[in-house]
Amino acid sequence: MRLEGWEAALNATVDRARHRPFKLGETDCLRFACEAVAALTGVDYWPLWEGRYSTQREMLRVISQAGDGSFSEAVSKTLGAEPVIAKLAQRGDLVMCRGGDGDLCLGVCIGEYTALQGEDGLIFLPTRDGVAAWRIS
Repeated sequence: MRLEGWEAALNATVDRARHRPFKLGETDCLRFACEAVAALTGVDYWPLWEGRYSTQREMLRVISQAGDGSFSEAVSKTLGAEPVIAKLAQRGDLVMCRGGDGDLCLGVCIGEYTALQGEDGLIFLPTRDGVAAWRIS
């Protein structure tokens, strides 16, 4: 359930990450998504992932173990929710997108655009272009 004042908390989360550089396992797309969910609901999923990976190979192994080999399934299991079509995402929902390199990234719907952790801070891609979304209620 979303907390009272979640809109301001989400805005603050986006502002803190806006210029934060990417570091795998510390300030990556999964961390940003967990921060957003915590801002909206008070539930912090980051401790499930923290310290478990620092390389691409470790990250893929951890995601595979958590989601039967699928990033999408790992997100669904963590949240206890099934994905919906990305174009149905609403502000604060998580959206999976393909980054510029084609890799899957997890971001946060801020309306028409989804904010994703990029190399030098947040990048913004059209929400409608997302692969899937998860409702954060």
